[in-house]
Amino acid sequence: MEIFLFKILLGCKIKNFFHYKTNLSEFFLLNCNISLPGYFACSNKNCIFAANKKWFTQPMYKRFFKRLIDIVVSLAGLLIASPFILPMLLFVYLKTKENPFFLQKRPGLNEQIFTLIKMRTMANTRDSEGNLLPDKDRTTRWGKFLRETSLDEIPQLINVLTGDMSLIGPRPLLPRYLPLYSDFHRQRHLVRPGITGWAQINGRNSISWQQKFDLDVWYVKHVSFKVDMQIFLQTFIKIFKKSDINSSSDLTMPLFDGTN
Repeated sequence: MEIFLFKILLGCKIKNFFHYKTNLSEFFLLNCNISLPGYFACSNKNCIFAANKKWFTQPMYKRFFKRLIDIVVSLAGLLIASPFILPMLLFVYLKTKENPFFLQKRPGLNEQIFTLIKMRTMANTRDSEGNLLPDKDRTTRWGKFLRETSLDEIPQLINVLTGDMSLIGPRPLLPRYLPLYSDFHRQRHLVRPGITGWAQINGRNSISWQQKFDLDVWYVKHVSFKVDMQIFLQTFIKIFKKSDINSSSDLTMPLFDGTN
């Protein structure tokens, strides 16, 4: 009877039918060939949709509460920080004479491209031939302070609020890295990228790319409220101690080339 009702309400031809039980309820999963393929789970009263049937077996924190916490904390953070952010943006503009926001395309969940928002820490200073100077030569003293205190990351709360990012997750990197990942490391994109993550509290820019990606994948496989709280607290300790900020004497990591 439930299958019949779904065919009428959804107007779809059922391709697969799964019967799934949990300790709390019983679900019927239907895979339909509608314009947005996916699975509908039904109890006696409610029905929900997901693009993958594995979604229904994920821990409640990962598929619901994590996103709820992201929304609440990012909104509260933006409201609390707004009186301080505006003067900081003005100061950055006066120092660099450029847009105080640094906008860059980054791959997010399932490698979908979004626009990352950060506070500008470098000027676009060029040499006599028009080439950008090295990062360490373009970073202002104010920009270095923003990096060391991670204040340049605050605008990313906007990305969290809009759903492009999470508070906790693998850092979003450059789109050019996508074809360089191994199949194993590509799993880092199975969750939303974060403002801070497992790799950031375990070395940040002082470890190699391969080590960083291994840590990212570990996080993807162990997402939980306990792990996220550990990352959240350790991040503040790292910021306070100003540890693992730079790689060697440079301000940024060397570009990933698929081998380093």
